[in-house]
Amino acid sequence: MKMRTNYDSATKVWSAPQRPYTFGDRSVGEVVYDALRTRPDRIIEICHETGKKVTAAEMYKNSVNVARSYLQMGLTENDVVLIILNNHHFVAPIVVGATFIGAAFCALEVGLNRKDLRNLMYQLQPKVIVCEKTEFIKVRSLVTELDMRVDVFVNNPLHPNSHEDLFIDLGDHDNFKPTILRNVEDRTAAVLSSSATMGTYKLIAISHPQLLHNYTENFGIVETLFTYSTLSWITGIVALFGCIVLNVRRIITPKSFNPVDFLEIIQKYSVNLILLQPDRLNATLNCPKIEETNFDSVYVVMVTGKPLPEHMKIKMEKYLTAGAIVTTYGMTETAGTITSSMYSSDKKGSAGLLVDNTCAKICDEFGYTLNPGQVGEIHVKGEFKFLGYYNNPKLTESSIDDEGYLKTGDIGYIDEDGELFIVDRKKDTIVMGKHFVYPSILEGIIHQHPGVYDVCIIEAPHPELSMVPVAAVIPRTGANVTADEIVEFVAKRQPPELQLKGGVVFVDDLAKTATGKFKRYLVKETVAQKLAESNKHMR
Repeated sequence: MKMRTNYDSATKVWSAPQRPYTFGDRSVGEVVYDALRTRPDRIIEICHETGKKVTAAEMYKNSVNVARSYLQMGLTENDVVLIILNNHHFVAPIVVGATFIGAAFCALEVGLNRKDLRNLMYQLQPKVIVCEKTEFIKVRSLVTELDMRVDVFVNNPLHPNSHEDLFIDLGDHDNFKPTILRNVEDRTAAVLSSSATMGTYKLIAISHPQLLHNYTENFGIVETLFTYSTLSWITGIVALFGCIVLNVRRIITPKSFNPVDFLEIIQKYSVNLILLQPDRLNATLNCPKIEETNFDSVYVVMVTGKPLPEHMKIKMEKYLTAGAIVTTYGMTETAGTITSSMYSSDKKGSAGLLVDNTCAKICDEFGYTLNPGQVGEIHVKGEFKFLGYYNNPKLTESSIDDEGYLKTGDIGYIDEDGELFIVDRKKDTIVMGKHFVYPSILEGIIHQHPGVYDVCIIEAPHPELSMVPVAAVIPRTGANVTADEIVEFVAKRQPPELQLKGGVVFVDDLAKTATGKFKRYLVKETVAQKLAESNKHMR
C-alpha cells in the first residue's frame, strides 16, 4: 500500500500531501460574507431548546446589523470583541459581525473565576464585551477595577445594556461591504484560550488563513453537524464557520452536556457528524437511552480533546450501523487537526496520519530529531505560521524551535508507516526513580476494569522513588471494586518498575476542563483532602 505521508530520512521529518489553499488573501469576514449571500434560503442553524431556525439570509442580515453597531461605537480592525456566552441563536452574528469589520473576536468559557477572568481581560483589552447575565456583575466590576474603556452588553432583553441593542436594523443590507484586510496571514482573526490543565490560561492568536484552512476540503455528504462545544473552544469555532462556508446545518444548544439530551438531538435532527470528547462519549455509553437510539444517520463521530480508550471505541462502533469513529489529534495553537485516523489503517492506539499540509518530527530533550518508533516531544508545522501567544512574545519564542516548528508539549512517536501515537503530555509525565511513568497509559489500563467509570492519574511524593503514580477513581454505580483489586489489575498488565505504587483513592468527581481534559492540579487537591480525611478517621 502506498504511504500517505512522506519520510525524509536525512531530516527525519514526516510530511503530508499538499492541498491547495483556496481562499487566497481573503479574510474570514470576506469568505463568510460571500458564503452567506450565495444560498440565502438555506437553514444553517437550529436551536434545540427554542426550535428557532436561522437561514443564511437571516444570519447575514443580523451580522450586518451587529457590524454596523460596532462601527458606530468606533471599533476598527485593530480591536477585539470579547464574548462570554453559551450557544444561543444570537451568538453567531455577534462573532460574524466582528469578522465583517476585520476585528478579532475572543470567546471565553462561562463561569471562569474572577482571578482568571481578570488576567485574561487585562491581556485582551477588548472594546466590546457581550456576556451572560450570570457574568455581568463580575465583568462590570473588573472593567472598573482595570479602568477599561469598554462597552458591556448582557444576555437579558430587559437590561438597559441588552445584547439586543447590537441588532438594531438600519436597513440597506445589500450595500454593506466587509472590511478588506491586507496581509491576512499576519492578522489575528481570533484569540482563543488554552484549556489551563496546569492552572494557567494562555491566549492564542489565530490568523485568518489558519482558521480558513479547515474548510478547503468539504465535509463530504454531511448535511447536519452537532457539538456541545461553545466558541471558547476551537471545535466550536470550526463547527460555526465550517457549517457556514461548507453549507452544513448546525444544531446548537445553550445547555451543558447531558447524555439523554445528546441522544435525543442525534435522533431528532438526523445528525450526520458529531464532534465529541472522550468523557462525554463515556457518559453516553453508560446511558440506558443509548439502547433505544437510532444511529442510522450518523456517518462520523469525531473524537477530539484527548486520546480515546480502545474499549470505548469498540463499544461505540457497535451502535454505528452506517458510520465510523474518527479520532483526531490537534491543538488550539494549530487552529485544528494535526492527525486523523480517517487516513490510517486503524492501528490500536494510533492518533492517525498527518492531515494535508502538515509536517512533523519527534525530538529528544536536547532538540535532536529522532528516528521512527523513538519516543520524544512532538514538533509540528502547518501551512501557515503560528502567530503566537497573544501579547506574550517571550512565551511565543520559547514554544518555537530553530526550524519554525511548534513544540506541542506532547510526548509520542511516529511509527514506520507514519502513524502518530500519543504517549502523554510532557508536563504530566511522572519520574518514578529511574523510570518515566505516563499517566495516560495507566488510565487506559484502569479504564478497562468493569468496575471503573473514570480515572485520573496524579503524582505523589515518595521517600525512595521521588514520585509515584496515584489513581483517583470514580467507581461505576453499583460496583464493589476495591483499591487492591485495581492495583492488582494494573500489576498484571504493566512491568514491575511501572506499577501503581501510589495506590488508589476513590473520589466522587474529577475536575475537568469544558473539553474533558483533567485539571490534574485540582484532582491532586481532591486526593489530598480524601487522604487527610481518611487519616483523621484512623486516629
